[in-house]
Amino acid sequence: PRAQARIRRFDVDRNMVFIGDCVTLEWLTDDAEGVGLLRNGDTVLHAGSGNGDFEDCNAPVGVNGYDLTAYNRTGRETRSLSVVVQDAGD
Repeated sequence: PRAQARIRRFDVDRNMVFIGDCVTLEWLTDDAEGVGLLRNGDTVLHAGSGNGDFEDCNAPVGVNGYDLTAYNRTGRETRSLSVVVQDAGD
């Protein structure tokens, strides 16, 4: 039987940015057929590469939660992180 998909690393380049700034999320997985990425419960990447990155420049002001799920036929694993987006006037 195949091993369950595992997330080896899930990182973001900056944990705090101003509105309109971009953050880059990066991940490495083992045995994943693909990944899905959610921001605040909404899909921003569907069927992404098992090892890859995603640039997000459209996150709203506040605390944004990102959930990365790596999957294959055997199972899935999810990791989470958060990024604070500040209004330019703060």
